[in-house]
Amino acid sequence: MSKILKISDNGKDFGYVTLKGEVFYGGGSRSEAAKFDLEKYKNESNTFYFKLTGTKESYMDVKAASSRIQIVKPTFSVDSSSICAWRIENQELQMIISSHFTGKCLSRSTDDKESKALYGNILGSHCTVTMEEVAKNEMEEA
Repeated sequence: MSKILKISDNGKDFGYVTLKGEVFYGGGSRSEAAKFDLEKYKNESNTFYFKLTGTKESYMDVKAASSRIQIVKPTFSVDSSSICAWRIENQELQMIISSHFTGKCLSRSTDDKESKALYGNILGSHCTVTMEEVAKNEMEEA
């Protein structure tokens, strides 16, 4: 079953994670929410690759140069790539690489408080994340 991510920032509702082009944003409605299929990461029960529903190989990742969260496609396979996995812990969506927490979490911009773009930051405003299931009728509407 596909999942969507509801986020808040400093206790204030920040809507759902959405995708515009190849970049993820907050502030979306439930109907605009990006839908993900979770693919198990190695032997860890609570860590997953977030594959965009309906795609063959489009995964949520963090761009190293800008820390912006965006879609990335692996060259060969997701397991042999540098695409990060994610886990929800302490209500934060945490970035995992090589089975280790990087210190980066899904966050808002540290520089532009008006921006809705999402980042993987160590510092700044980490968002609180709730994962919700997508109902069958919502999948049919997509």
